[in-house]
Amino acid sequence: MFALKTARNRAPPSPATAVPVAPVAKIGSPTPLLSHIAGEFAARVAGLWPAPHAAFVTAPAERRHLVCLAFAQARGAGLPVSAAGLLDLPAKEVAARCLPAPPEGLRRALARMGETAWAAEDYERLIYVLGQGAAAKQLRHAELLEPERVRALAALPTPLLKARVGGFGLTLSQARLLSEVHGLVQGRFGHEAAGEAALRWSGARNAAGLFELAEESLSPGMPEPPFRETGRLRPLRTRAEIRETAARFRNCLRTRIAAVAEGDSAIYLWSGPPEVVMEIRRDAMFGWTLDQARLFRNASVPAAVRPAVIADLRAMGVHVGRTSWSLRHALDAAPAPAWEYTGPEHGIEWLFED
Repeated sequence: MFALKTARNRAPPSPATAVPVAPVAKIGSPTPLLSHIAGEFAARVAGLWPAPHAAFVTAPAERRHLVCLAFAQARGAGLPVSAAGLLDLPAKEVAARCLPAPPEGLRRALARMGETAWAAEDYERLIYVLGQGAAAKQLRHAELLEPERVRALAALPTPLLKARVGGFGLTLSQARLLSEVHGLVQGRFGHEAAGEAALRWSGARNAAGLFELAEESLSPGMPEPPFRETGRLRPLRTRAEIRETAARFRNCLRTRIAAVAEGDSAIYLWSGPPEVVMEIRRDAMFGWTLDQARLFRNASVPAAVRPAVIADLRAMGVHVGRTSWSLRHALDAAPAPAWEYTGPEHGIEWLFED
């Protein structure tokens, strides 16, 4: 709530002595100091407080921001408050006269916006974000409120603001990307799915987790693995299983979740000993092929173990050997006179070695 005292700590004027409004916009010549403090509003400020502009320059930063915000709302027209009223009336009254519906938390925000004026568009963004309820609470915890933070929040769609997704210190570029992804989810899966996505995203612990959850929303379902569990091989069916295995093996397996969700890859665990985690991928020529197999911390699979792993994979229906990609690579290189042919088993070692 706005304080009942003015920025100069004076009592508000009585109705009998209230200062008349100033309906005409005036333009003045600002000093360099005023141009620095008031930015694009300097000429209009100078029109109300001629040089040396002492009344405005010596006013608290919170009140100066309120004056500039009033100019931004007026869009070049005259203000519904006089020069004296802008500085002497209670901030709550000035805001009520200059804004259609002053949002809650405005005074607190104005007190944390630094010493120099913002751009008119950024004041507009501030009013919008404060009007979103939950987003205003995110701003209240900022020791210093900067335009970049407000621009990022304003770039988020309302469902993400209400879910407090903007509370991770996002940049404008990051906010725009999240907005694009949320719009795609809404267009592809509907409003309800987009709302559920916003709630899931709000459960992230940090920015990295937020973007990981956003990526998952592009393909919310996980396809059935191409092969059922057999012998020592079992599929990892869920994102949670893949993340848990990635943490246990200390590798980057979680980066393959998107490929699994889109049906291009599948992750299997060979029970060993030792345990081997592997990725199989679709191949235009051979169907499902082994792409890589590793131990803890991406260590190479021991040579003595590889025949058993290969036998189990082939028994399950997975091709282990040259892929169509390696064939294309060989065909591209073959015209060179020094090129030498290698057999279809060439490259199997690479599948098991870091």
